[in-house]
Amino acid sequence: MMNHCCEHTIRLVLLIMYGRPFGGTGILWRKRLGINVRLVHKSANGRTITVGLSDKMLLTSVYLPCQVSSVDYTVELRNICADLDSVMDAYANYMHLIAGDFNFECSNVNTGYRIFNSLAVDWQLKCLDKYDDK
Repeated sequence: MMNHCCEHTIRLVLLIMYGRPFGGTGILWRKRLGINVRLVHKSANGRTITVGLSDKMLLTSVYLPCQVSSVDYTVELRNICADLDSVMDAYANYMHLIAGDFNFECSNVNTGYRIFNSLAVDWQLKCLDKYDDK
């Protein structure tokens, strides 16, 4: 049996950076609610996971990288958005809810927001960052 420290070292050596403390995402639901949840898509890097909640509703949980001013950040976020776009395209007749840790404020001064917003505009997604239920 491998201890946590040893497993952590092996992941670092193999450059497999997933799980705590390297991020990732998940979706929890209470089984007794009787919701039939099915896995629709899981990104290879663990940054997105999409499940079907009903015949025509998908929930995607995202864990986007922390915003930094670098080409690597821009490339990674564009790849994640392309992955999300392909899922939404494959399920174009479904309602989509995308939630999670975006790691940017919904403001045009943020590179991450500008990149993600182009996807949001294309798919008519609405940002609820400052949602007021009144």
